[in-house]
Amino acid sequence: MTTELTAKLKAHKPTVIALFQGQLQEQASEQNTQAQIQESRNQHSERLQAPPEERLLLKQEQYRADLKLAESIRPVCAWAYIDTIQPPQHILLTGATGFLGVFLLRELLQQTRAKIHCLVRADSVAKGHHKILDSLHRYQLCDRALSSEAQTRIVPVVGDLARPNLGLPPEAFAALSQTIDVIYHNAAWVHHASPYSRLRDTNVCGTQTLLQLACQAHPKPFHYSSTLSVLPAQLPEGKTRMYEQDPLSQYPVPKGGYTQSKWVAEQLVTQAGDRGLPITLYRPGPISGHSQTGVFNRDDFLYRLMQGYIQLGSAPVGEMPLDLLPVDYVSWAMVYLSRQPRSLGKTFHLIHPHPVSSELLFAPLAEAGYSIQRVSYQAWYRQLMAIAHQDPSHALYPLVSLFSSRRQTAAQPESTAQAAPSEVPFDCKNTRTALDAAPKPCPALSPGLFKTYISAMQQADALPPARAFSSA
Repeated sequence: MTTELTAKLKAHKPTVIALFQGQLQEQASEQNTQAQIQESRNQHSERLQAPPEERLLLKQEQYRADLKLAESIRPVCAWAYIDTIQPPQHILLTGATGFLGVFLLRELLQQTRAKIHCLVRADSVAKGHHKILDSLHRYQLCDRALSSEAQTRIVPVVGDLARPNLGLPPEAFAALSQTIDVIYHNAAWVHHASPYSRLRDTNVCGTQTLLQLACQAHPKPFHYSSTLSVLPAQLPEGKTRMYEQDPLSQYPVPKGGYTQSKWVAEQLVTQAGDRGLPITLYRPGPISGHSQTGVFNRDDFLYRLMQGYIQLGSAPVGEMPLDLLPVDYVSWAMVYLSRQPRSLGKTFHLIHPHPVSSELLFAPLAEAGYSIQRVSYQAWYRQLMAIAHQDPSHALYPLVSLFSSRRQTAAQPESTAQAAPSEVPFDCKNTRTALDAAPKPCPALSPGLFKTYISAMQQADALPPARAFSSA
């Protein structure tokens, strides 16, 4: 635009020129943000080429660099925290084909009238739509309650969280930022055996790109699915509880590449909140199967624990608390909380309000025909370490790190099972206050629920036949 033309526009259409200049500034900011994210990706690739002895120092440097949200990611205008939220017309959901994500999709379709735009990796919109519906069917969510009309409100957005601009052309990314009213970021590459470097583009850079989308055009409430694992497995010295409002930055870098990537990504979301973006953080603990159908995720904690006990034929003597939440309740609670105006700016710990002893598992397993020998924790831990070194295909392999930090010491009784990350007391005041008067009660962790899970696992051939196990 020439200086002469600018002057004429100012003289005749001051509003038009102001809007046009604002668009130019926003486009420049968007280009700058994408350049910063791409530069971060390039620097990371260079670090991977470093000699092994340099990688440890570079890893710490990488965390420090990744913990800085791009300066250009800021809301284009202020967000007013008010006592009412207009029902959204267009929602962006990531991770809609995953276990928790597909249940979130179902709840969003039921609790809102919005169109749900689902970021999905596919070759076409039609294939993306098929992929989403396939997930709904796989987890038994396409029942009569999910009407044909509700299914028409599913809008596939073919893209990739790990790529710049979500893999979208710039004009499509800009159009999406204009359309969307609220974002539910639930997607992540979950792989407990992978290093941070492998998960970073999806879990960290992808989150930063979505924050850019949330800030662009107009501020959009940003609901982020984190994990309770970003907090330490043991209480830091001097603390009696870990509170929902505690800054995550006060806690050390957790173990494991996946958890590290979530630890970094959550802090990026918090920084965006500090800059004025309306955010809400959800930290679920262990998520179990559906409380009625028993449908489950083959990577969930309870499934792997039960399958692992059966594969080993043994379990440690002693109790550990189970604070699992069924997936149907977690997804319902997250969407319910997200629709309450006072949830904005808060963090919610989602664990069962009434944990039960792990001893409750063994009677239903025995009734189903599985005889589990109870051994000392030390003996069981030795078996676990053999798995860690020899059998990556074992059900307990992804859980090894959860148990390794709890190895017995001389001061601990041999009969006590010190194996549960859920032993750490997590504060849940925000969650309890918001959900105590909610219309849906939390399902009890009862023997009947565990029987439902065992039956569903057997029907899915996820557990060995009890007769074959008994004769082995």
